[in-house]
Amino acid sequence: MLKTEQIVRLNSNDVSEDPNRTREVVSKLWAQANNEKKKKAVAMGGYQDTRSFSPVRNKGNISARMTVTLAQVFGVDPFYIVGQEKTDAGFSEERLNKFLKEFGFEEFITRKPVTIDNLINLAAEIIKGVEPDNLKNLSEEEIVNLVKATITQEKVGNLPAVLKLELIKRVLVY
Repeated sequence: MLKTEQIVRLNSNDVSEDPNRTREVVSKLWAQANNEKKKKAVAMGGYQDTRSFSPVRNKGNISARMTVTLAQVFGVDPFYIVGQEKTDAGFSEERLNKFLKEFGFEEFITRKPVTIDNLINLAAEIIKGVEPDNLKNLSEEEIVNLVKATITQEKVGNLPAVLKLELIKRVLVY
């Protein structure tokens, strides 16, 4: 889930695929919500008050910021809110991340925590021919230093390091 500080940084451009469907979905969510949920949506989205949600209920245009807010507060699939999906698959981190990526907000995607096992496997990929089991004797700090060395090599234009760093990014994101 995104925090309020992140949500308010999402832009206000319209992301609705089907404004009529968006209007229906948001109107239904809002009508069924109690005051506590409405206040939570206002606070989480960094809005002034509940009137901020009126335009989407009237016209069906919705921003990424409001979509993420409503998805998180009401436990709804963001693609359902914007009208891309006809049924609600429910809220999940996976669906939220897919939504953020699709609409150009990759920097907000929730990353999996870095674990020692991920670092060991990553280091094994960086150091060709070394088995992950052989790296278990390395400390977490030593493994992090291996990754930092690759980043340094990438900065000076070492092509294999550039490719390795791209691999590192992909491993840490997924």
